[in-house]
Amino acid sequence: MNCAEYAESRQKLLRTLLNEKACRVWVKGHCRDAEHKRAQLIEQWHEERAPEVEKAEQAVVQLQTLARPPRRIPDDVRTRIVTLKRRGDFQGALSEIGLFCSALKLRPSEDLPHIVLHKSFDVIRRENNTQGIFL
Repeated sequence: MNCAEYAESRQKLLRTLLNEKACRVWVKGHCRDAEHKRAQLIEQWHEERAPEVEKAEQAVVQLQTLARPPRRIPDDVRTRIVTLKRRGDFQGALSEIGLFCSALKLRPSEDLPHIVLHKSFDVIRRENNTQGIFL
C-alpha cells in the first residue's frame, strides 16, 4: 500500500465515522467481529485444556470415593483402605474399593459412587444421564 492509497483509505474511514448511520454499522460490524474472534479464542482454549479438565474431574471423583467409601464395605476391607490411605497409597485404596465392588458386581447406582480409574468424563456423563443423574 502506497502513501496515496493509505491517505484515501483514511479519508474513507473518516467519512464513515462522520456519518452517524454508517458509523453505527461500522462499529457494530467491528464489535461483531471482535466477539466472534473472542468466542473462537475461548473455544480453542477449552479444546486445548480438555484433557487436563478430564484428568482433574477424574481425580475429584476418585478423592470423593476415598473420602466416603461405600457403606457395604466390610470392616476388614475398610480397615485395609484406611491403612492404605494413612500410608498415602491412594491408588492402592482405590484399587481395594474397586476390587470389593467388582467382587460384589453391584451396579454403580446402588449406594456406591462411581470408581473411575481410566474413564473419560464424557463416558461417565453419558452413563449418569441414562440413569437420570445430571452432572
